[in-house]
Amino acid sequence: MLLRTTDGGVTWTALSGGTTDWLRGVAFADPNHGWAVGLYGTVLQTTDGGETWVVRPSTSEHTYYGVAFVNARCGWIAGGWGEILRTTDGGATWTAQSGGSGQDLYGVTFIDSTRGWIVGSSGTILRTTDGGDTWTAQASGTSYILEGVAFVDANRGWAAGWWGTILRTTNGGETWTPQASGTGHDLWGATFVDMNRGWIVGSDGTILRTTDSGETWATQTSGTTEWLCDVAFLDANHGWVVGSWGTILETTDGGESWIAQSSGTSHGLQSVAFVDADHGWAVGIGGTILHYNGGQWTRDEGSNIPTAFALEQNYPNPFNPSTTVRFSVPKVSRVTLTVHDILGRRVTTLAEGLYSPGSHELVWNCPECATGIYILRMNSEGAVQQRKMLLMK
Repeated sequence: MLLRTTDGGVTWTALSGGTTDWLRGVAFADPNHGWAVGLYGTVLQTTDGGETWVVRPSTSEHTYYGVAFVNARCGWIAGGWGEILRTTDGGATWTAQSGGSGQDLYGVTFIDSTRGWIVGSSGTILRTTDGGDTWTAQASGTSYILEGVAFVDANRGWAAGWWGTILRTTNGGETWTPQASGTGHDLWGATFVDMNRGWIVGSDGTILRTTDSGETWATQTSGTTEWLCDVAFLDANHGWVVGSWGTILETTDGGESWIAQSSGTSHGLQSVAFVDADHGWAVGIGGTILHYNGGQWTRDEGSNIPTAFALEQNYPNPFNPSTTVRFSVPKVSRVTLTVHDILGRRVTTLAEGLYSPGSHELVWNCPECATGIYILRMNSEGAVQQRKMLLMK
């Protein structure tokens, strides 16, 4: 289930994302373009503010934990076993990058299309200055898991992790200095609105705030003992926190007071993103996606999950030289999608791997192919479906 808001969090509307997998991260570049990632390599994309979501192809069986976009086309995913992916076409295709680490990677942030940081288990911190073509390990000085990371510019940033760990850098991560958090609780989400003011959230309802770059951290009263997993602020006053059992908190005074909001779900919420005061999203367990809107609370437990394997007709058809292919699976399944010529010879393999429940979409582009009839073939769970495609030049 997906939740959406368009009135600053007063109301949230449940949307169907076409998956029941655990979603761990969400990012939006603007009110229309957004992405959610999660279990079994799940990648969801929307181009209409969450009204509809498309499951993007993925061959990974690892969990994707974090996602960050700097615009509607350029983004990164951080995942299990050191997996890092980058897209430059809005998520239509993803390219693996080598971080040189086999550690699970949780938090990712970029300040522009070239400079970014990723944090993860065993105190892992990675930095890139070339869009991820190369990643350099930085010495964190800790072996604890780092979950959250936030930067306000190319030099000043913070990382948060287990057992109350907070680290700060003033030189882009060349050196990291521990800061006293005043808590032993695990810390998961971090955000800063400028070089002085920031918030970090964690277990047992923990919310920490600083107004002096982290030299001191003050505990704020959250009014809950639930695990708080992520935090987002638009400015020094207006922010939201999400957590276990559908917890959503809002503040309009920098956290001096936090007000519980009705999310309409009991599912744990893992990540939250806002692009302005009227457009926000939260994702979590069971494929939950909440989108904030001005209507009443509604619930949808994934009614768009397909009930059977299906291979749709490509479009456009006839085509030249590219066409869109869409298929659906009702459960986590291995899928092989191939293209053959009229004589049955394989031309290319479009997809091969494990796919999450939902509808998946990809593009076949073949400018070198000759005019003629081609056969699109899907094989999953021993069932084979075919479609005829006409390439006309």
